[in-house]
Amino acid sequence: LRMPHGAPFAVRAEISAPGATLSAESAVIAAGETLGAPISVMRSADAGDADAAVTAEIASVSGLPAADCGDGFNEQPCFRGFELTAGGPVTLFEPPAAAGVPTMR
Repeated sequence: LRMPHGAPFAVRAEISAPGATLSAESAVIAAGETLGAPISVMRSADAGDADAAVTAEIASVSGLPAADCGDGFNEQPCFRGFELTAGGPVTLFEPPAAAGVPTMR
């Protein structure tokens, strides 16, 4: 995960990659940081078709922190206008024939 201007609060995203093994099931960016820790992805040995494409996607993202905006008594920051959304799936492993490019080793 990356937030170019820094995360205003801790952000957690659950990662899904059917046919692969992840080093962590969620990515986290701590408040004030711009990058989360890297996550390694390896094709699972029992994935079935070894030539099938493997994609990863964000299954869910954390919500905004609870805050009572506008009451004047809350010391919690108010995050109006923020929306955490996930992009589309990303292909991590694709069969060489489907990729249309030579295999790199």
